Amino acid sequence: MEARVAAARTAVLAAEATYNSSRATFTRVIGSEPGKLTPGQPVDRFAPATLEAAIALART
Repeated sequence: MEARVAAARTAVLAAEATYNSSRATFTRVIGSEPGKLTPGQPVDRFAPATLEAAIALART
């Protein structure tokens, strides 16, 4: 039982370290602290619908 508790505490500490590292990386890359984040939007709407449309777009 004590081994499970110790393993769980280790897992929590590892998760907290990962969280803090991720926040620091976000701040370094983006330049500000992460706030309330929202889900990203799909970018499919920007892609041509057909191969022919993609080729035409590339030629222009």
